Formats: sequence, structure tokens, C-alpha cells
Amino acid sequence: MATENLSSRKHWLPLALGVVALLAVMQYLKPPYVEPVMCGRDVAAEMVDVVMLGASWCRYCRGARTYLVEAGIDYCEFDIEQSQRGAELYASGRGGGIPAIYIGDDLIIGFNRDEIAQALVAHDLLPLDDD
Repeated sequence: MATENLSSRKHWLPLALGVVALLAVMQYLKPPYVEPVMCGRDVAAEMVDVVMLGASWCRYCRGARTYLVEAGIDYCEFDIEQSQRGAELYASGRGGGIPAIYIGDDLIIGFNRDEIAQALVAHDLLPLDDD
């Protein structure tokens, strides 16, 4: 009976190690925390080149925020759950997801680094990469 218990535990060991490895990889790949620049609180939305609608819990918003900061883009963010203006903009938007990133007349839903970069280049906010 004791041998049977030990044997069944050995079957779970690879699964447990796999879960631990997956969690470690997810933690490593998680974008670093960047303090959001909030529209209205930190800067007026009219004074920036890019406005993002997001939420504090959204990992894709965190990725977009990190990308914008690292690229040196003047932006601000409305939290759609904490800001009445953010909720209004989200409700009137053309898409159904976050982050919703307004770059000029362009609206990008979700965090797609290439699509954001193309819109930034098109609006002369990001220099072309000549590599």
C-alpha cells in the first residue's frame, strides 16, 4: 500500500514541476510595471499625442504603457473603471476591448506593437527605423 502511494506521487511530480516552470516563465515575460500617466490628473489629454483607454488589471494595457514610455511617446491614459471620462470614451468607441489606443484619427484595439509603431510613424511621432 505504501509503495502504491509513493508511485502515484511520482506521477504528479513532472506535472508539478511543469506548473512551477510555466509560472516562472510567465513571471519573467510579464512586462515591468510602469506607473500610468493619467489624463486629467497628471496631464491634460489635449496636451499629448496619444490617449489610451485601459484598466489597472489589464496586462495588455501594461504592455502598451511600457512600450509607449520606452519609445518616449507623450501619452496619457484613462482608466475605464476609475474615470467617468474614460468610461464615456470607452462606451462611445468603435471597438470592444482594451487597451484602446487613440493615435491621431487611428484607433488601435489591443496591444500590437507593430500596429502601434506603424500608426506612430504615420503621425510623425516615431522615427523610421533605418536598420
